[in-house]
Amino acid sequence: MEHGMDVSTSFGEWLKQRRTILHMSREQLAQRAGCAVITLRKIESDERRPSAQLAERLALLLDVPRAVQPTFVSVARAELPVVSLPARLSARTRATRRNRSAFRAASWNGHVPIHRYRK
Repeated sequence: MEHGMDVSTSFGEWLKQRRTILHMSREQLAQRAGCAVITLRKIESDERRPSAQLAERLALLLDVPRAVQPTFVSVARAELPVVSLPARLSARTRATRRNRSAFRAASWNGHVPIHRYRK
């Protein structure tokens, strides 16, 4: 895993690149994350920062490796620079059983419908 993205890359750009690599529309990611499309657009354009809870859900949905998830949340909350994130993460083809289980556990008692997290 490479670290140290271009210093000009923002968290919003990183997020958008990752979403694009996974062939996910903004609408799909927003729906699965349980947030409004406009909220995700503002995060991707660096107008807003996600809450810690939303950042955790985004990490799961974007298949950020478990070891990198705390860093992802800290970068999302502007506690660490974007260069702390891996420059490249491989694209997944299907959600793993472990990631689906983690998403169910993080679904906050059904507030985010689980049936929407299908690939």
